[in-house]
Parts: sequence; structure tokens; C-alpha cells
Amino acid sequence: PATWPEIEGLAFRKNGQVCATSPRRLIPDLDLLPFPLRDPKAATHRGVGIRSLAASRGCYYDCTFCSIHEFYRRAPGAIRRTRSPENVVQEMERLFCEFGVRIFIFQDDDFFARAPRDRQWAEGFLAALEARKLAGEIVWRVSCRVDDLDARLLGAMKAAGLSGVYVGVESGSERGLETFNKHYAPDDVDAALALLRDVGLPFEFGFMMFEPYSTMESVRQNIDFLKGVCQYGDPLVHFCKMSPYAGTAIARRLAAEGRLEGSIACPDYRFLDPRLDLLQAFYAQTFNFRNFDERGLVERLRFAKFDCGVVERLFAGAYDAKAYREAVSQLIRASNQSAVETMGLAARMIESRDLADIIDHWEVLEDLSREERLVEKRVSVALDRLMVEYGFEASPRADAPLTTCWPPADSAEEYA
Repeated sequence: PATWPEIEGLAFRKNGQVCATSPRRLIPDLDLLPFPLRDPKAATHRGVGIRSLAASRGCYYDCTFCSIHEFYRRAPGAIRRTRSPENVVQEMERLFCEFGVRIFIFQDDDFFARAPRDRQWAEGFLAALEARKLAGEIVWRVSCRVDDLDARLLGAMKAAGLSGVYVGVESGSERGLETFNKHYAPDDVDAALALLRDVGLPFEFGFMMFEPYSTMESVRQNIDFLKGVCQYGDPLVHFCKMSPYAGTAIARRLAAEGRLEGSIACPDYRFLDPRLDLLQAFYAQTFNFRNFDERGLVERLRFAKFDCGVVERLFAGAYDAKAYREAVSQLIRASNQSAVETMGLAARMIESRDLADIIDHWEVLEDLSREERLVEKRVSVALDRLMVEYGFEASPRADAPLTTCWPPADSAEEYA
């Protein structure tokens, strides 16, 4: 403890107070870092090794809700740093040869940005995969912004094993995108998702139904967006309330307005329209298990989509991958339609009443919630049967995704 004040980049308690030393300078050349130590007994999928890795650190952008750029910008150094393509592929080759890894999940905040040097990096990465003969042997996933997408580059990535993209949509309303400082409009989101469909790449997206300046109108716009984008059975309807993470621009704004509540570990706020607090409470009551629990329908259907990509790429001779993907899409479509309908009905009811009337008729909303969970149960049971049909058996590992998981133990009586 006597040396702690001399160590850069450290936070600690002293006499009950939090102390922080000056930030440590960021490492400019990430290739100098050794590869991470790996557990040889880590997860597998259908007997194939699966690992996470990162090709870069940091992000160019300044979304108001995001703590990533706040974290890195407090220290001296470039706001985004990237390993060389050769260094990344060398790590992938080592994992492939030593651990049998053929599935790679990139954890980069923004895998490929749109600056010319970033495009050159992506081209170099694909060339390195080809040179080491990995392109035809692996499956990989990335995350990026909607305004990063390029049809030609995505097509080349798909040919080299890219099987899914996670994009940060965040909102379907102009108001929400402005609050989040996303630097794009709803039309840009529509164009980006259409591009992904044209290329034939499965995708999911982040979405925040509520933010501190939401109105009933912006919520309706978000519901309409989800209804339109999810009708095809490819991405899942999935949403949350924006959380004002400590240190972010949106947290500072709320604090200045006297609206920041909760604790540093669990910050919160109330809406300007108190009816939205009740609508958000209903959505949390109805959808939190579905949206966020690893046994919930969203994670299970996402897992099934991922499994489709693995089967298509690595086990095509054993199963009809096209039929499998279509069957999963039908289940996603059923789940999406039910969720959006429930969300819309609840929003219309709450918008048309005052606070006292909403509370007096809360049992109507509870009926909606029960109907939604029954649909989830039916879809979940069908998903169990489908994955067994296509040869997936749950791993005995405690942290592996489960198959038969409905209903949750605390809800069994409700469905009896």
C-alpha cells in the first residue's frame, strides 16, 4: 500500500476515501503485448473450440451514453489503437492449431471503422487469413456501427468466414439518436440493415427503447421501427432502458438537471412524462427475463441463429442448414410479432389515460404480460425440439447455454 500513490493508473481507498493516481499512458503499439494466456478447457460448440479476442482498443466516436471513449480519453494516447492484421491472425492461427478453435468472437468496440486506413487494415486482415489458409476453416463475428458498413468489404468478409454482425442501432427515433449523439438518422439505419440483408449476413443490434428525454411519441416511433425491421425473422426484438453510466456525458447532463438518481453502481433517472415510468415498469415486468436472462428467449434464439451459422459453415454435409435457418427464422418472427404487439397495446393504453386510471386498470396490463409469456413458452418448447432435431446437445458445463429452460422455476406455478 505504501507504493500505491506512485503507480500510474491505479484507484484505491485510503482512510475511507477513494484516491486515483494519474492515468497511465496508453500503449501505442499493441503488437508489443504478449498473447493472452488461454484455458485449454474453455468452451466448445458442437465439439469445436470457441474463443473471444480483440483486434483493437478504443473508439473514434463520442456517444453520450458510452463509457468506452470516456475511459480511454482520460489517459494520454490515441483514442483508438489497432493491432496489425498479421499479429491478430497469428494469434488466431495459434488458437486454431493448439486448441482446435474454429469459432472466433471479436470483442472490439468497433471492428472496422470507415477511414481509409481502417479499410486498408480490413483488407490486410482478410489477406492474412487467406495466406495462413484459415479463411475456409473458421467462423467469426464482429461488432460495428451502422455507418461503417461497406457492401464489397462485407461480401469479402463473409467469404472468409464472417457469420454475423452486431450493429449499434440504439434508437429508431430522431430524438433518441440526437440524445445519443450517434451522428446518423433513422434513414441511415434502414439503409444499413437493408445492406446487411442484401449481402446475406445475419445481424443483431443494440436498442434502447427509453432514454432520459423520451416522449410517448418517440416510444411509438421506436415500436414502429422494431415492427418494421424485425418482421422478416432475422434480428430479434430486444431493447432496454438507457443506463447513465458513471462518467458519461449523459450522466453529467442528468446530474446538472438534478435528475440523476440511484448510486454510482446503479444510476437511474425518472422520465419527464411520468406515464413513461409506468410503461417502462410494465416492459421490465414483462420482458426482462425474455431480453436479458441467459435462459430467456432472446439469448436462446440468438444462440440458435449462431448455431445455424456454425452448421452452415462447418457441418454443412451433416444437416440441411438452409432448412434449419428458415425454421429458426420462423420462431424469431413469432417471438418478434408477439413482443411488438404487446408493447404497442400497452403504449396505446397508457398514452390514452392519466396516472390514476393507468394504475386502476393495471390488471389489463398484467393480462397482456401473461399472454406474452405464454407465447414465449410455446416458442421455447418448439426451439428445444428444433435444436435436438438438428443435432445440438447441451454441454454439461455450468456456464453453457441451456436448452430446456422454460418455464423459469419461480414461474412454474403460473403456467401450471
